[in-house]
Amino acid sequence: MGASLTSTGRLRLLEQAFDQGIGHFDTAPLYGMGLAEEVVGRFARGRRGEITITTKFGLFPPAIHPIFRPMVPIARALQRRLRRRWNAQSQGLLIPSNASLHSPPAASPAEVPQSDPSAPLTTAPPAGEMESYPYNEAAIRGSLETSLRKIGSDYIDFYLLHECQSGHLNEEVIAFLDSLVQEGKIKHYGLASGRSASWNILNRWPEFRGVVQIYDHLWQSDTEWFAKNAPAPLFTHSVLQTPLSSPALRPRLDLLLSRWGERTGQDPMRPGLLGELLLVGGLLNNPEGCVLFSTSRADRIASHVQILERMDTVAPPLQDLLAEASGNGGGSEACF
Repeated sequence: MGASLTSTGRLRLLEQAFDQGIGHFDTAPLYGMGLAEEVVGRFARGRRGEITITTKFGLFPPAIHPIFRPMVPIARALQRRLRRRWNAQSQGLLIPSNASLHSPPAASPAEVPQSDPSAPLTTAPPAGEMESYPYNEAAIRGSLETSLRKIGSDYIDFYLLHECQSGHLNEEVIAFLDSLVQEGKIKHYGLASGRSASWNILNRWPEFRGVVQIYDHLWQSDTEWFAKNAPAPLFTHSVLQTPLSSPALRPRLDLLLSRWGERTGQDPMRPGLLGELLLVGGLLNNPEGCVLFSTSRADRIASHVQILERMDTVAPPLQDLLAEASGNGGGSEACF
């Protein structure tokens, strides 16, 4: 939504997604410099029972004086354009002659980098970017009530802890989240805190009965572990930022894109194909859960929805390529 300079444009984007059959929408107090929940709320009017909504607790944007609020979409649009230009410059297939699809041995859940539970927690974010709430009953209820007011609803479907660490939690916080479910304020609670932090929390706090939202990763094979150790559905992001910004991953991703394009009869240089590859990978990796994607373009919404209709033709070649890369030799047991 950040690329649209008008509230009408952002609202129309959500409506187009809904018209294409998308029924789940993810937001947070932090998103859109604090404006996203309000846009989702306007969109939800008259169709609340037809959609599910995720919002979060834990991070909030810096305060913006009302006089500057109209400038926020412009600033975000400029930021998005700069990011898009950088992506376009790096979009060319830069495949070294010795490039290989083979990936290093995937880490088991026990090898996922863990934070030290005994280390002092810091809630200080990068300067000028965001701030975090304290984890106590008053802060959680206050943030939730604000989100409910902005969204215009008396309940949230999925209320997730945003960048939570295991040291933030205690029996009282978990009991309070359970009480919010009993009150009907939220239907489910869970984590939006990354793979490492989520792994730590699920192991340190087995009574935490929350869903999990993590970024998907084609070459990280612990997604199945999260699906087994958190109540369904598992939410995964199909995202470009991580593979595009990683010098180590980019050559393998470019080669994978080239070979997938060849096997499916698609032009590897077609704009948007990389996003479709990552979405197909996410759907393969998390078949029983919910795969999230973000875009500011209506045509990309339509093409991503059409992926579901084409899964029979575009998914098997990608599954085979990933199986070859992991050394499984093909078949249905390919790991990402």
